[in-house]
Amino acid sequence: MHKQRINALRDRMKELDGVLIADSKSIGYLTGFFPGFQSFLFVPKDGEVILFVSKADAFFAEEARHLRV
Repeated sequence: MHKQRINALRDRMKELDGVLIADSKSIGYLTGFFPGFQSFLFVPKDGEVILFVSKADAFFAEEARHLRV
């Protein structure tokens, strides 16, 4: 389900090279991981999605195995 949401976002990107998301609810919607601290999600037009998290959230983010942390 989360991969479908990422792909839907990519379909809407058109001329953008990528999107940087800082809203925790949006990160949770797209990934299934709801960060407790400030986090960022980078969705490139092509390639791997990257999740930037604090050390406090790193352990839990590893559970979202489809993401590079």
